[in-house]
Amino acid sequence: MTRTCGSCHTGRVRLADGTMRLVHGGANTEINLHQFIGDLTGMLKPKLATAATAPEYQAFRKRILDTLASKPPDWYWGANSTLVSPADAAKEVATVTANIDAVLARMRVMNDRRLGGFALLQAHSYAKAQNPPSLTGGAPGIVETSGLGSTSLVAVVGVDKADDVLPPGPSKADSPAVWTIDPTGYANWDGTIRGFARSLTSSLAVVGDPAKIDIPTNALIQNFLGKLPAEPYPFPVDTGARTRGEATYRANCAGCHAPAAGRSRNDIVFDVGTDALRAEAIRPLAVVLMGKLVLSICPKSQPECTFDAQGPVVDPSSHRGYVAGPLHGAWAIAPYLHNSSVPTLRQLLVPSLRTSAPFLRGSVTYNQKDGGWEWDPAKEGALRGSGETALALHDPRQAGYAPVGHGSATNPMVMDGQGKSVRIAWSDSAADTAVVDDLIAYVLTL
Repeated sequence: MTRTCGSCHTGRVRLADGTMRLVHGGANTEINLHQFIGDLTGMLKPKLATAATAPEYQAFRKRILDTLASKPPDWYWGANSTLVSPADAAKEVATVTANIDAVLARMRVMNDRRLGGFALLQAHSYAKAQNPPSLTGGAPGIVETSGLGSTSLVAVVGVDKADDVLPPGPSKADSPAVWTIDPTGYANWDGTIRGFARSLTSSLAVVGDPAKIDIPTNALIQNFLGKLPAEPYPFPVDTGARTRGEATYRANCAGCHAPAAGRSRNDIVFDVGTDALRAEAIRPLAVVLMGKLVLSICPKSQPECTFDAQGPVVDPSSHRGYVAGPLHGAWAIAPYLHNSSVPTLRQLLVPSLRTSAPFLRGSVTYNQKDGGWEWDPAKEGALRGSGETALALHDPRQAGYAPVGHGSATNPMVMDGQGKSVRIAWSDSAADTAVVDDLIAYVLTL
């Protein structure tokens, strides 16, 4: 049992008629990935006791064998699956049954590796921060990819040098959307991963063993994401407001959020005063080691494995910040900023309206007026009454979650990617509210 790309990148939205629509390629606002991994690894630890005679191990082993014997082969993939034939499914069942102890031994190794990664990150990164978030809990929709990915490098440098590769503090970040990704461009919030390395490092985080990564399948995924369009906004929009908002967007936003294809890293990464912990997560030594790892598992015969002198992983030390990516499907990726610290587009554009108190994450009910998921804790009871079970409080007072930057009430201007001074923050005055209303109408439809 593990996760796939869709675990983090398939969301849901409740439509006006009460039905649900899947949001393919967006952010899963409901999954608490690290709580899932933490609960799963903690549950497996006693069941995978090293001694084959341990009662917990024997009971677990029996349950698996009994299940394999009682289910028809097509139960695992579905009777109408076109991916795996009944004969191949039966072969898998027979193989696992015949090699159950070897399978569980491998599972034990992977489980201990995950538990060890959590322990390393807790001791070397989270314990250093004041008021750190939970590494295995907290609100849904947030992941610690950079930190947990770096824990695999500790085995190379040794525990005594773990601080040379692990983040200096918590670096949890929002799960980004994966629409129209530039297959050869820069990925991740800090723009350190290049091209095909994005897919390979994501697979490595799941598989754990570089030798087990399926290169051809990853190539298919990488090319698919370059063509995957954003899910359209599923609610009505005032066309007049949208037209007026487009003019504001082109004058103030497009210089940073233009499509990234063909642009250099320095042209798409900006420091606009947002919480810096995630941008500081990748250490120079981690860049070197991760780059070597990617090149070692990426055969030159694979067209996607052709990198220039810059390599597959870029050291961000000289230019740290966050990628200002194109805003396709921006309606579905709330809360905003890399750390999910701003619930709605309105709060992003009007900093004086931002909350510093804990707010709800995990809702699939949309706030059409402000642009974002319902976040007010006062609405939790009603949301749970409509069947929303993933709700949890996200606390912007914890380390790494500060709801600051991207303009402020006192400094609403920044220099954009074209060297022009532009406005990215407004007040809650009547005149500014009209501008923000129109800008929200346009951004929702991108």
